[in-house]
Amino acid sequence: MANYTDQECIICNKKFTDGDDIVVCPECGTPYHRECYSQEGKCVNTVLHEKKKSWSDQKAEEPIKCSLCNAENPPGSFICERCGSSLLKGMEEPQGQSDNKSTGQNGGFSGFTGFSFDPNDRYCGLDPHEKITDDVNVEEAADFIGTNVPYYLMLFKRMRDTGKNMTVNAVCILFPQFYFAHRKMMIEALAVIILSSILSIPSMLYAFSAVDAPLRFISNDVMETNAFLFITRISNYLSLAINLLTCLFANRLYMGRMNRKIGQIKAHESDLANVKNSITLAGGTSTIYLLVALAAQFIASAIITFTFLKI
Repeated sequence: MANYTDQECIICNKKFTDGDDIVVCPECGTPYHRECYSQEGKCVNTVLHEKKKSWSDQKAEEPIKCSLCNAENPPGSFICERCGSSLLKGMEEPQGQSDNKSTGQNGGFSGFTGFSFDPNDRYCGLDPHEKITDDVNVEEAADFIGTNVPYYLMLFKRMRDTGKNMTVNAVCILFPQFYFAHRKMMIEALAVIILSSILSIPSMLYAFSAVDAPLRFISNDVMETNAFLFITRISNYLSLAINLLTCLFANRLYMGRMNRKIGQIKAHESDLANVKNSITLAGGTSTIYLLVALAAQFIASAIITFTFLKI
């Protein structure tokens, strides 16, 4: 028995309740209060009849509102385009379809707007051979991503469908270098460490002078000049800009690295089994790389300290 609770009758615009007497159009499936339908004597959802679509199709095409930021997202969205939060909560099968379709074969949920979701399905209901980018299919992307596959698959799919390169990566607001290292993007990680370390020098020198620590190459009096304070302020702004830019473009950089790596592997490997293994090894995450980045950050700070501070 179909469930229309909390859906609206398009004649009186009132939501259906459990005790309502409901009838549906035999052609398009649009639900009505029996009294409303009797007053009109016909289905008034003429748009669906003209397009030869069903009421269920119409519900599936409605935008999905994020429960956190209230942004409306296109049908089929898995994560919010504005804040990056999951849209899975509440994305149940459009009411009007059979209740026996509400669960998948493996106990997961099917009927989510635009795709099926089964926690045991690493492809999130997508066709493994579907292109997630121009040169990479869903299966290859899942093998490369390794961990947090559902998030990145749907993120990359949305980026491809919308053409947007800017998305929010919350980790990169504070620690972009460690995000890059964890995802085996060491060039990006080292670049951020070097830039952030250089830009931190004025602030570190000012902190040393505040506790009257003896300095090399520069006197404590210089710290109080307007020129040095201006340099410190600009350095802080630039450091903030780096974090902001990595926050907005880190996911795009990660997708670009995935494309390059998989493209290189497929160009040099002919055996499908070797291709799959090589993609898996090239992607994923790495605790070792993360520890290397932590060590590099510590060493950079130590070099600055021992360079300018007399010990």
